[in-house]
Amino acid sequence: MGLVVLASSACVTPTHASSAPTVIITSVVAATQGSAKEEMITLYNTTSEEIDITNWCLVNKSAVRFACFTYDDPTVHAFLMQYGYATIISENFADDLRIDHRYFSSVYTVTNQSSGSIVNSSDTISLIDAHNQVIDTKTWSSAIPTARVLTRVKLFSQPDTYATTGGIADWAYDVFYTPPENNVALREAAPESADVPEPEKDTSSSGQSDTQGGEAASPLLPLQITELLLDAEGSDINNEFVELFNPNNQSVSLADYKLLVGTSLEKSYQFPAGLTVEPGGYLAVYNNVVKYSLNNTEGKVGLSRSGKLVGESVSYMYPNEGETWALFDDAWSYTNQPTPGQPNLVSVEDDTENELTSPSQLAQQPCAANQYRSSETGRCRLLATNVAKTLTPCKDGQVRSAETNRCRAVASASTRISCAENQTRNPETGRCRAVKSMPKVGYGLKEAKTTQKSSEVSWYMWGAIGGVIAIIVGYGIWEWRVELRMAWERLITAILKK
Repeated sequence: MGLVVLASSACVTPTHASSAPTVIITSVVAATQGSAKEEMITLYNTTSEEIDITNWCLVNKSAVRFACFTYDDPTVHAFLMQYGYATIISENFADDLRIDHRYFSSVYTVTNQSSGSIVNSSDTISLIDAHNQVIDTKTWSSAIPTARVLTRVKLFSQPDTYATTGGIADWAYDVFYTPPENNVALREAAPESADVPEPEKDTSSSGQSDTQGGEAASPLLPLQITELLLDAEGSDINNEFVELFNPNNQSVSLADYKLLVGTSLEKSYQFPAGLTVEPGGYLAVYNNVVKYSLNNTEGKVGLSRSGKLVGESVSYMYPNEGETWALFDDAWSYTNQPTPGQPNLVSVEDDTENELTSPSQLAQQPCAANQYRSSETGRCRLLATNVAKTLTPCKDGQVRSAETNRCRAVASASTRISCAENQTRNPETGRCRAVKSMPKVGYGLKEAKTTQKSSEVSWYMWGAIGGVIAIIVGYGIWEWRVELRMAWERLITAILKK
């Protein structure tokens, strides 16, 4: 196949060869066996130069831009490294793989919560640049097999070279593989870069762009979620809070922001008018200010501005009552020291109980009259009391069982009924019990003799005895046949002489 591709490539004109896409789609996961929302697309830079892919998007056949390399800060650009990969994955798939979102180049939320953003049975995925020009596209009309990935055929390695003839032979099905690492670098664009149109200035109260003395102020960084109280002690009403942090050196209004909550950020809440976050400050927004409710088991919290998700949503699972889900150096963890509107504090262990129950302090606390101090734990324990003192005496004609401590009736000699022939009376309970006899055996026991009446000898025993005797007599006659014959002849001769 590689020779065929090379031969066909040698026959194309230079004009056609120069139009080959610089960034190509190399793999597509439209759905998995577990969910239709688990999707992934891989891009590859076929050149030896990095490419600015800022504002590039992936579009499906419904013309929906479901994943874009767009950022809130217009000065930040995304560069795909030379011979590098960019993996764009749905949030559902990234969570199912249990891989940190920072491993991928872009993580998006599917546009349809039931079928996802890509249709597995038939769809077209196009990569478009910042000027809406199609860079590469892939179309399929039959369903991608379960647990398979639609992949472009690789011809060579170091650097990777893929088939780009545009025919059906460029693609094949493969088993799922670990996606490549992120080769997209985020940094400020060079001043001479003019690939991306200059964004319009935002003169809203959020202060995204301002002018002072004729010079444009630096754009503001988006607000960050830094702490969540998900399960307040007692009632959650008016006690849950979402803490926001302003990383800028000027105040930021929440007029353009919305709070997103739910298992998939399906609920949106508008912040009250006039609410701002001070420069470098924190703001705890309680659910009495914004009427939201956070799930106490698991869910997500996010921020949107002008209809677009700001940064990454915050996911949590199974919080403890009274603890907050807090951000510490780009890592989230639970803490038992909530700090609404203040920098976060790490969780500490409560040693109060251990201090109050130390052996030295326990020894100073006297035990009650009915308690004693344990030599092992130093704690007071109840003394064992004499149970017999609290028991009610048995009635006349009853006796207390030593095993169960219960009273039982004792049968008198006058009221006892004679036991049956095969029974005997138990001296303890006075009840009749069956007598178990030893079974008869047909063989003798050690140190014991067995006797048997002659009348009990069976006929076959007599036959066996007679047979043995007959054999012995016959054997004797055979051995003494000569002598017996001579004795018989002498007896006959003697008789005849008379």
